[in-house]
Amino acid sequence: TAALGLPKVVTDPKLFSFPIVDISGYASMGGDKNAPSASVVNQWQWGDTLSIARGKHLIRAGAEVIRSQYFEPFNQYGNGHYSFNGSWSGQSFADFLLGYASNTERQPGGRSTTYLFATNAGSFVQDDWKVLPNLTINLGVRYELPFAPSEKYGQLSDFDRATGKIVIVSDQRLPNLQQQLAAAKLTGLVVLAKDVNYPANLAYTHYNNLAPRIGFAWRPFGGTSTVVRGGYGIYYGNNALYYLRRDLGNGYPFTIDEKFAVVKGNPLGLT
Repeated sequence: TAALGLPKVVTDPKLFSFPIVDISGYASMGGDKNAPSASVVNQWQWGDTLSIARGKHLIRAGAEVIRSQYFEPFNQYGNGHYSFNGSWSGQSFADFLLGYASNTERQPGGRSTTYLFATNAGSFVQDDWKVLPNLTINLGVRYELPFAPSEKYGQLSDFDRATGKIVIVSDQRLPNLQQQLAAAKLTGLVVLAKDVNYPANLAYTHYNNLAPRIGFAWRPFGGTSTVVRGGYGIYYGNNALYYLRRDLGNGYPFTIDEKFAVVKGNPLGLT
């Protein structure tokens, strides 16, 4: 990019690539805005089930624990993004040839990797009750305990609308945070979670996830050719670590997005 007169944004040689160039009405040049990117996902699971048959009842009970790891870098527009929409000459391609961009965007400094961990535990008990030779009732309940996820270095942030401040878990990977805030005139607007009574990982653990289930299987004619089945249950999903990384792991001050819009009357000025 230096040969084209474009500044080098990232410092990691593994991230060097052609910037993304969008010219209205033409196909984009450059790769994906998040490239290169490679995630690491590990999951460990333990579970066990006990079954007891007593007369017309088949009772089953069990438990499981799932430990998940999700590591992924964030590198949006790491090599820059240039847009040309014809705001100067009336033709987008002419603006491109002139080098008059309508707006630009970049994430300086390279990528930030988020290291997320989550533990989910669950247990259940179920009774398959053969009420009649042609009717079986299924009764059960499951309890889910999804512990609040955590980030290895506390690289999670969120905006508190009540105070107008950004809350972060930890600043251990931001040794120059106060200087950075002062330069951006944001002194006092970024606070630690522990100082404002926020949960340690910006999320609470929910303890009331009871999931009852009921079902039946009925053979109205006594044979096996026709079976009527029905059921109802409440189900809970596991922690969605991808969305946690996207919403809490990619925010300021752990990543910095710079966007520049055109200055009216000055084609070489962006603000």
